[in-house]
Amino acid sequence: MTTPEPFSVRQFAGVLRRRRLVLAQIVVIVGLAAFVLGLRAPSRYEASAVLLTGGAKTITLPGLGDAQRLSPGTAARLVRTREVAERVRHAVADDLSVDELLGRISTSANADGFTTVTARGGSGSEAALLANAFANQFVALRAETPYVGLRKAVRAIQRQLRGSSGPERAALLSQLGQLKTAAALPAADVEVVDPAVAPGSPSSPNLLFAIVAGLGLGLLLGVAVALALEALDPRIKTFSELQRLVRAPQLAGIPADIFQRPLRGRKEPRVLRAARHYPGAFERLRTSLLVFNAERDLKTVLVTSPRDEREGKTTVAGNLAISLAKVGLRVCAVDADLRGPRLARHFGLADTPGLAEVLEGERLDVALQSFPIPGLPSFLNGNGRGPKAHDLYVLSAGERNASPAELLASEKMHEVLGELEQRFDVVVMDCAPVLAEADALPLLTRASGTLLVVRLFHTPREAAARAAQVIENANGGLLGVVGTGVPARELREEGYGPWPVTQREASRVA
Repeated sequence: MTTPEPFSVRQFAGVLRRRRLVLAQIVVIVGLAAFVLGLRAPSRYEASAVLLTGGAKTITLPGLGDAQRLSPGTAARLVRTREVAERVRHAVADDLSVDELLGRISTSANADGFTTVTARGGSGSEAALLANAFANQFVALRAETPYVGLRKAVRAIQRQLRGSSGPERAALLSQLGQLKTAAALPAADVEVVDPAVAPGSPSSPNLLFAIVAGLGLGLLLGVAVALALEALDPRIKTFSELQRLVRAPQLAGIPADIFQRPLRGRKEPRVLRAARHYPGAFERLRTSLLVFNAERDLKTVLVTSPRDEREGKTTVAGNLAISLAKVGLRVCAVDADLRGPRLARHFGLADTPGLAEVLEGERLDVALQSFPIPGLPSFLNGNGRGPKAHDLYVLSAGERNASPAELLASEKMHEVLGELEQRFDVVVMDCAPVLAEADALPLLTRASGTLLVVRLFHTPREAAARAAQVIENANGGLLGVVGTGVPARELREEGYGPWPVTQREASRVA
């Protein structure tokens, strides 16, 4: 089991790039939802009244103690009391409960002695009315508070005057006069310095803020969804991930669009189309194969994949055969996938007669088909050794058979392979996927080695690792791994190339 590499910034960027469509959709949907909710939300207005605390002078009277100075913080808390709210409800808002009134009020204070009372309402006039009502009722409550003590003191002195005489009565009369003087002075320690006015525009909803917040939330949600989808996706998505899964030489990366590039101008076989637009991909595959396996006698090379034909094994097998033939080797490409033959169609050749007919008694020379390779130097044209060096020979699969596994495991198949190895320098065999069918297993030990073709964004991780294990367990000699469907960006980052060539350059190659 491979150890996953730490998640890097480059991998994170790759996830966002691959999931950019999902990410963009979520951002747009959440942003539009926030905009619609903002439009449908009811308008709210805010108005504020400002109070100055500690502005009135207080008088210290004998026997009444010292007056306490009101701080802005204390005033901010006292404004939002149920006593003040009850006075406001009786004064201006008898249709609202005390709790509803308190829910519409907020207060704040600063060190300069100012307390701000902010009210919210369905209209600007309603908000201003509530803010001023709370401010005025709080001022009135603070102004009434000292008179409670004054009235108690007056009643106490009046009781004492009934039984007093002489100097004591004179002193009591003097205190009574001072209390009446204090009652005539302003006693409130807070005043309204800036009444609330009705605002002209609502404070909420703020459409700009709603859109920005929606886009931000959508981005976070989109990133989370992209990471979740990436974690749940079992497919191999990067060439470096393939390198960690399969411990074998990474011979080449085949570009992603090599399987989708449309034909232009005249019709041509698919193998030539691939070689025309991406010559460097298969040249690198050929060179890597020969260099990494220089000590092996590569007479028969099997090309297979883990699960199905869409992984690109036939394209790799055909173009590898062409690339080997271009350096002067006598090459035969054999379609050994008797259940799903495709190699002949890639070369534009006939399906029959082929390998199935040869295994049933047909002569090999009758089934071999010549495929001329354009664009070879003149010194490679013929060397007097059997087939011409500038021609690639193809042995198609032939008619479909009910028992392909038995045919490929027969002694006759060994004899055919021996004859092909005598007549050609290299035999490239396109075999059935190793996990889908058991047809290729008898050929693994007979061949010089096996190439495993894995397609990014298609082959599951487990399938690639298990296919490599099957080849190793069968002593098939894993020559290396070829990654198909690799994005051009990753090919450049990994240093594998190739760069796509222009139409003019492609015509020179051809």
